[in-house]
Amino acid sequence: MSLIAAAAVVMAGLFSPPARIACLGVLVAGAWLIEPERSHRGGGWWLVVAAGVVASVAGFTVSELSEPAETIAGIVAIAGAALVIIGATVGFPRR
Repeated sequence: MSLIAAAAVVMAGLFSPPARIACLGVLVAGAWLIEPERSHRGGGWWLVVAAGVVASVAGFTVSELSEPAETIAGIVAIAGAALVIIGATVGFPRR
């Protein structure tokens, strides 16, 4: 659930950069901790989460460092956060 909440914060962009950086840290740590699930049957969702984390971190970094690329980098960060939410929802369905 924390992956989904952190991705939502990154996606919304309503909080300060330090809060979004903390949420990106949660995304990276979460992807790292759930990596063993990748090898289980049906673990393809982990690749979606990992791709989303990479896109979110890259998009956020570029948007903070480059004024001309801010719009497209923000879109990449939002798309990455959406991938994390989708992958986490598929991998950890509510019962």
